[in-house]
Amino acid sequence: MALVDVISKGLRLANENDSSVGSFEERSKIVGASDIGNCLKKSFLQKTIPLDYSLEQLIIFQRGHLFENIIIKAFDSLNLKYNYQLALTSSQYPYIKVHLDFCFYGKNECVVVEVKSSNSLPDTIRESWLLQLQLQMYLVRENYGRDVRGIVLVGDINTGKLKSFEIEYNETLVEVALLRAKKLYEAINTNEVPQGETSVLCSYCPFKTECEEFLNGAIEDFDLVELVKHIQELEESKKNIEEKLKKEKAELQNLLNEKKLNKIQVDNFIVTLTSDSSYQTLDIAKLKKQNPDLWNELVSNYGKQINRKGSLKIK
Repeated sequence: MALVDVISKGLRLANENDSSVGSFEERSKIVGASDIGNCLKKSFLQKTIPLDYSLEQLIIFQRGHLFENIIIKAFDSLNLKYNYQLALTSSQYPYIKVHLDFCFYGKNECVVVEVKSSNSLPDTIRESWLLQLQLQMYLVRENYGRDVRGIVLVGDINTGKLKSFEIEYNETLVEVALLRAKKLYEAINTNEVPQGETSVLCSYCPFKTECEEFLNGAIEDFDLVELVKHIQELEESKKNIEEKLKKEKAELQNLLNEKKLNKIQVDNFIVTLTSDSSYQTLDIAKLKKQNPDLWNELVSNYGKQINRKGSLKIK
């Protein structure tokens, strides 16, 4: 058996034995916090159709565990007291069961920390994460009768960057989460597939080729989404490289100034240091506003046509 096959078999077995995930039979009977944040149709199908995950997806699962272990090392080094993968159920809604990545107990409140591993850090919290955390906080209040707040910690293992989002308990969002949990549970019991909910994540759904909403144009081009994500990753890498390049250029410039060198040669490269300088230019905006006649005359006599190519912006 090839080494890659051995790793694939081992990771598959590790995923099946993961206590935080539970067996397929267990997952098919309960509703978890991550279920209600996802498309309910996807969550339903995951509970009714056993999936044979690819090696790539299994490695992504392990990346999440790796990130959790990094956070555990940080917390343990500070001797912080917390519960890891705390399982909570609801007496009012017995079909709901959640696993908290981390739960801290303060004097007057509990703090729930949900850890997410990602290829890039989002500017705002994803709606699915928000609903997931609201349901988790609800069960903390039900089980412990304490005030609770939540934190979503997102990490990019490739760059080592972290970002956190603090979440307050919200009764309205909790109601939304509970309604979605009830809807999914009823769908499982009646074996009626919920309607799909379209989003950019449709392209990553393992059931997309059999999903009517996807096939009807929810996200028509999987390659397009993949390309956008790849460009975002490259942009982030470019940003990191540019920051490092700027820092090291400044360091080199300081060294040259200290040694009073204006030019050096390293292998086939010639490094030249120029002195600070200044120059005057026209304030075009001010000229157009305060002397439009002069501006029009200058453009008429000395203007030239400049064509600009269209650009692509990804935020």
